[in-house]
Amino acid sequence: SFYARCFVQLRLRGAKDRREAFVTFEDGTTESAEWFAGRIEVLNSFEHDSCKLIDEKPMVRDAGDDLLIQLRFEGRFAQPMDLHDFPFDSQELSI
Repeated sequence: SFYARCFVQLRLRGAKDRREAFVTFEDGTTESAEWFAGRIEVLNSFEHDSCKLIDEKPMVRDAGDDLLIQLRFEGRFAQPMDLHDFPFDSQELSI
């Protein structure tokens, strides 16, 4: 496992006009981009809830015709380590 503090930015191309109705469900109800951003989660956290948002909530802002979702989070992540050439190994750490 490893500990990291991260910044992630998602660009949703052409989504500015759909900010308030970003997600549409089968029954026709909609939710905003802010609602969507609040449901993004890290899948390789070391333990349940070991990864937390640094800010109170993700930031969603306009960028031309696009929407940007920005998240800052920190936590402990699970990652298998390849130790075939210890102590000279290099690792790719996925988040």
